[in-house]
Amino acid sequence: MNPALRQRILGLLVLVALASVVLPLVLDFGGEARIDTQSRLPPAPDIQPTPLPEPTISEPQTPESTNPPASSPAIDAQPQLFELAPTDAATGTSTASASSTGASATGIAAKSIPEEPGLDAKGLPASWVLQAGAFQDKINAQELRDRLLKGGHRAFVQTSTAGGKATHRVFVGPKMTREQLVAEQTALQRKFGVKTMIVPFVP
Repeated sequence: MNPALRQRILGLLVLVALASVVLPLVLDFGGEARIDTQSRLPPAPDIQPTPLPEPTISEPQTPESTNPPASSPAIDAQPQLFELAPTDAATGTSTASASSTGASATGIAAKSIPEEPGLDAKGLPASWVLQAGAFQDKINAQELRDRLLKGGHRAFVQTSTAGGKATHRVFVGPKMTREQLVAEQTALQRKFGVKTMIVPFVP
């Protein structure tokens, strides 16, 4: 046999042997693609059904049970209200107390409201002054006025002319009522030794 041909045959046999070993390893992918799904699933839970309670149906009330009893406390209490009605004596007492309360309230209201002063001939509110002295000499009248002012009294001098002669009178005030000047009149007579009198104020 030709040596060259023999080498070719040997090489072909070697290639066939290698192919028979290598090709099954390269072409067999079935084992690698398999996935074991059964081993990864959790076990099925053990669920037992729970029986539901049976619904209870209440019986409807009859009309006789809904009606209130004939002798209820509210109906029995009504005659007691008529029995506690005030008698004539109690009515007279309550009326008397109400009238006395109204009279006292009227008295308090009358005291709280000041008495309105009257009006003079000119239609002006009437007021009163305390005359502390009358002088022919104006200087004497001014001196007494200054003493009264220093003593805390509201004093002023008013001059009037009669028969060609001027008279200078010293007054303290004015006040809206005569009663407001009574206490001040007593204080002036004790402190300054003057005779005073309450006269209407003439502007």
